[in-house]
Amino acid sequence: MRQCVKEDLNNKSIHSGFINKSSKPVINNKSELKIGIIYSAVALLFAFTLGLLLSGYLIKALQLQVPFTIKFIHFAPDEILVSSLKVAIFFGLYLSFPFVAYQFAKFKFQNKSENKKTFLILAGGGFLLFSIGILFAYYALIPLILFFLLGFNSDLAVTSLSISKYVSFCLNTILISCIAFELPVFLGLLMKTDFIKSKKLTRSWKKVIIGSFIASVFLTSSELFTQIFLTGAILFFYGLGIVTTKIIEK
Repeated sequence: MRQCVKEDLNNKSIHSGFINKSSKPVINNKSELKIGIIYSAVALLFAFTLGLLLSGYLIKALQLQVPFTIKFIHFAPDEILVSSLKVAIFFGLYLSFPFVAYQFAKFKFQNKSENKKTFLILAGGGFLLFSIGILFAYYALIPLILFFLLGFNSDLAVTSLSISKYVSFCLNTILISCIAFELPVFLGLLMKTDFIKSKKLTRSWKKVIIGSFIASVFLTSSELFTQIFLTGAILFFYGLGIVTTKIIEK
């Protein structure tokens, strides 16, 4: 009888030990996920706060790209605050992206160093292209669009710009430029997940031309040169994306 009780207790201890051992990875994963989320949230909050503190300088930097002497005005008491918040959010997301991407890769690919390395390379490339897209929009697209729109029959009226609408215009232009520059990385990720092949991308070039021109019509101003310019940029990076997918296939 005692032997049966001992065997039963041993079986229970073995069973409970098995459960405890098997539950450890789950508990560790949950704790690591919580830590990663907390770190990412802190990074986002820090970057947003920094962006809010620098929002005045950033908005003034955007104003420098106006090719003419323009008076900026605001029509509502909260217009400058809202514009500052928009700039701070954009700046915060941009600045905290590398850290958040690293935390995601650290949790997602814990035991897959090769996949983690590939993801971080793509994320780093995406961040670099996003940065180039910001510079391209700031130094090329925004001045070019403003030069045409504000210079067209400028003697007919005195020009004043709403600070809120101007900031929104600049952020939208920057975002569109960054999306165009992100195409190679996006297509590379689709290729990596076997969602699409380079041959299919090559066969779809006619549809891409039409789609990119339609997108540029809706996303930019009504100025034809700007639409053609953006369409050309999208097609260029689409072609670069095809080259990227072919390299990944090899």
